[in-house]
Amino acid sequence: MVEIVKFVYVIIIFISLFLGANVEGRIKCKEDSGCQNELCEFPLIPVCLKPYFLFLSTKDGFCHCN
Repeated sequence: MVEIVKFVYVIIIFISLFLGANVEGRIKCKEDSGCQNELCEFPLIPVCLKPYFLFLSTKDGFCHCN
């Protein structure tokens, strides 16, 4: 019984790291056109990354160089 409770706590903490983390300095976007071209160096292009975790997805993403 104690092992099950510990397992549930670990899963809750693990999921909260992905869902609750808000890193300042990231530019939020909804699609690729929302990212600035000056964000990336020449060979790279900015794209909007939308994180997916299991069955959860978000409408907003963040700009990333690809």
